[in-house]
Amino acid sequence: MTPLVFLLKPPTSPNTLFIDRDGILNHAVTRGTEISSPRSMEEFKITEDIEALVPISRDWNLVVITNQPDITRGLIDDKLLRHFHERFLKHVSLNVVYACPHLKTDGCGCRKPAIGMIQKFRKDFPEAQKKEWFVGDGQRDKECAAAAHMPFILRKRPYNLDLVPSTQFVIDQLWDLPATLSKNKLTTGS
Repeated sequence: MTPLVFLLKPPTSPNTLFIDRDGILNHAVTRGTEISSPRSMEEFKITEDIEALVPISRDWNLVVITNQPDITRGLIDDKLLRHFHERFLKHVSLNVVYACPHLKTDGCGCRKPAIGMIQKFRKDFPEAQKKEWFVGDGQRDKECAAAAHMPFILRKRPYNLDLVPSTQFVIDQLWDLPATLSKNKLTTGS
């Protein structure tokens, strides 16, 4: 089982910022007590601070790593998924989107917290591993970053406050990201 891959702009930097999609680039959707992904254009709302990634994209590849099991559930299709990702390009230049369409019960190696999507990127773009960071909003993102041996930045949200005390790097908004990256010039790699 492999992830869906959307190559939007070939990576050119030796540095890569892996970004979770829902809750970081677009608002997560709440269904009952579940934090979920948008299933329609009406639900798809880009975050107000996405353009904070524009200056970062000059020195970093921006690679989206996202679990999208609603594809397997038949609630969205890859055409709608592609349309979501193309909407981001009006605001920021993303390089690649890796989307795991599998359910937790499928046991694939790409669904976060597994690192299959990161490994695929590393295999496809070995020159882009000088510095690697991961920004996300959930426990799976944090575990994925740890398993891939890279620093993790938590975007604080009302639904993830329990993760704040145990996370070294925490931002309130994407506008805080450039300062976090420049203050903490850690070099990582696989």
